[in-house]
Amino acid sequence: MPRHRRRSAIWLVCRALTVPIGAALTLAAAGPARADGIATPEPYHWVSPPPGQAAGNQAPASGSGTVAFTGGRAEPGSIFTDDGQVTFSLPQGAFAPATGQTGVRIAITPVRPQPAPPAGHVPDGNAYSITATYEPSAAPAILLTPALLDMRYPPGHRPESIYRIDGSGWTSLGGSVQTLLQTIDARISQTGRFVAGHQGAAGTSASSGPPGLLFVIALALVSAGVLLLIAGVRFRRGR
Repeated sequence: MPRHRRRSAIWLVCRALTVPIGAALTLAAAGPARADGIATPEPYHWVSPPPGQAAGNQAPASGSGTVAFTGGRAEPGSIFTDDGQVTFSLPQGAFAPATGQTGVRIAITPVRPQPAPPAGHVPDGNAYSITATYEPSAAPAILLTPALLDMRYPPGHRPESIYRIDGSGWTSLGGSVQTLLQTIDARISQTGRFVAGHQGAAGTSASSGPPGLLFVIALALVSAGVLLLIAGVRFRRGR
């Protein structure tokens, strides 16, 4: 193989490897949370952190707020935990007015201790209790129309549904997953205890994290192989 063709083939391979390997090193330095090109999310706050995450864990926050009655109807509003892990959005008229009551107080509280999941179910994050009581009587208030519950889940997890926890059973409410935001939301028709989760073997998660780094490395190897093949064909033709 002439020297200039050998140099040309080597240059092509090096050029092919430069961009994907550089991207791989950038992804490795940025960490898995940056692999999808988004900002590093706030670490998840666990009630019962998994092994290896207890040291840096912060306790999850609760949240509360009041939906006022105006003109004989409950105002729309969103109540969220102070760490932003749960948001509860209510449409107008979600609660019926009651004589002598000025509004409905919503409280969102991480459940302690975490309830054990039934066989075949895996939680993807904390369970939360959502209560609704009239003010000032503190009597229970009942939802008249469905409200939207949005729950953040930890990195490395991928829930399939939001579940309502009743005693020892979990009732699937479905859910829409927003992967980039690491949230799942579903409409609920009653208050109670809720958790994001999926069906599977105990102790497993549906996803171990974004595959960006491995994908880029594989792309680099494939690119190098293709260009080596091209260089070999050129060499055979030039002999």
